[in-house]
Amino acid sequence: MFVPFNFCRETHWQVNGADVMFQIEMAATTANGGIDPVLPYTTLVTNDQTPLNPNGDTIIGNFEMMFTVGAPFNFPGGGLIIRFSNPSAQYVANAGFNCDQVLVNAEDTDSSGNFVLRFFRDADGLPPYEEDGDDSIGGFRIISAQVAAVPTLSEWGMIATVAGLGLIGFIVVRRRAIRA
Repeated sequence: MFVPFNFCRETHWQVNGADVMFQIEMAATTANGGIDPVLPYTTLVTNDQTPLNPNGDTIIGNFEMMFTVGAPFNFPGGGLIIRFSNPSAQYVANAGFNCDQVLVNAEDTDSSGNFVLRFFRDADGLPPYEEDGDDSIGGFRIISAQVAAVPTLSEWGMIATVAGLGLIGFIVVRRRAIRA
């Protein structure tokens, strides 16, 4: 399972010169549209993992900052909390660390109506949250499994298959004709 985020670093946004490395946890909420997590949080990504493309790019919509999930998470549906906590020492040591969101985001007027709240700079991940806002949430996807490539036949492979089946059919018809 993978959790990719769409990070769009423009020339004025910098990731403070350090790879983005956080502990990422998820929890269902006690009610759809609620803000209270069903505890405990499940740690999916540890803060020592460097994601694919750890500094983002300038392409909107490609969800390039991809973390590999290291633990199973069963989500029964309803509300979902994605918690970023425990940044790596390398990330914290960077002089400009301030946790500003630079992800491509959805607004609270998002037509899905599913965005409830963004909370941040919260030590324990439990309400009441230290700082929150209903203005934006970072874009993310959850990829539950890699799709295996489906083998296909080339044009010559298809020709060879048809020729082989034709030859088998010819042999079967010939044997029946000889027996008759």
